Amino acid sequence: MNMLARARGFRNFQHLRACRAAGARLETVAEPAMIDHALVERTLRQFGGAVQLAQWPSRRKARAI
Repeated sequence: MNMLARARGFRNFQHLRACRAAGARLETVAEPAMIDHALVERTLRQFGGAVQLAQWPSRRKARAI
Protein backbone atom coordinates (compact mmCIF):
# COMPACT_ATOMS: atom_id res chain seq x y z
CA MET A 1 0.00 0.00 0.00
CA ASN A 2 2.88 2.34 0.73
CA MET A 3 4.19 1.83 -2.79
CA LEU A 4 0.84 2.81 -4.27
CA ALA A 5 0.62 5.86 -2.03
CA ARG A 6 4.13 6.95 -2.99
CA ALA A 7 3.28 6.53 -6.67
CA ARG A 8 0.47 9.04 -6.16
CA GLY A 9 2.84 11.53 -4.51
CA PHE A 10 2.22 10.86 -0.82
CA ARG A 11 4.87 9.99 1.74
CA ASN A 12 3.15 6.79 2.86
CA PHE A 13 -0.28 5.18 3.17
CA GLN A 14 -1.07 7.03 6.41
CA HIS A 15 -0.37 10.35 4.68
CA LEU A 16 -2.76 9.36 1.87
CA ARG A 17 -5.51 8.41 4.33
CA ALA A 18 -5.04 11.60 6.35
CA CYS A 19 -5.27 13.79 3.23
CA ARG A 20 -8.42 12.05 2.05
CA ALA A 21 -10.04 12.32 5.48
CA ALA A 22 -9.17 16.02 5.73
CA GLY A 23 -10.59 16.64 2.26
CA ALA A 24 -13.84 14.92 3.23
CA ARG A 25 -14.11 17.03 6.40
CA LEU A 26 -13.53 20.24 4.46
CA GLU A 27 -16.14 19.38 1.83
CA THR A 28 -18.94 19.11 4.37
CA VAL A 29 -20.66 22.40 5.02
CA ALA A 30 -21.19 23.27 8.64
CA GLU A 31 -24.64 24.52 9.51
CA PRO A 32 -24.67 28.03 10.98
CA ALA A 33 -25.33 28.24 14.68
CA MET A 34 -28.75 29.42 15.78
CA ILE A 35 -28.82 32.90 17.32
CA ASP A 36 -30.04 33.11 20.89
CA HIS A 37 -31.94 36.39 20.75
CA ALA A 38 -32.65 36.40 24.48
CA LEU A 39 -28.92 36.20 25.21
CA VAL A 40 -28.24 39.06 22.80
CA GLU A 41 -30.85 41.22 24.55
CA ARG A 42 -29.38 40.44 27.98
CA THR A 43 -25.90 41.29 26.71
CA LEU A 44 -27.07 44.60 25.25
CA ARG A 45 -28.18 45.64 28.74
CA GLN A 46 -24.50 45.71 29.73
CA PHE A 47 -23.92 48.69 27.46
CA GLY A 48 -24.64 52.29 28.43
CA GLY A 49 -26.39 54.92 26.35
CA ALA A 50 -23.16 55.97 24.61
CA VAL A 51 -22.57 52.41 23.32
CA GLN A 52 -19.80 51.88 25.84
CA LEU A 53 -19.52 48.84 28.03
CA ALA A 54 -20.99 49.88 31.37
CA GLN A 55 -20.57 46.57 33.17
CA TRP A 56 -18.48 43.49 32.34
CA PRO A 57 -20.80 40.52 31.68
CA SER A 58 -20.47 37.78 34.28
CA ARG A 59 -21.73 34.98 32.05
CA ARG A 60 -19.25 33.33 29.73
CA LYS A 61 -21.70 33.20 26.82
CA ALA A 62 -22.34 36.93 27.10
CA ARG A 63 -18.61 37.66 27.15
CA ALA A 64 -18.14 35.56 24.01
CA ILE A 65 -20.56 37.80 22.12
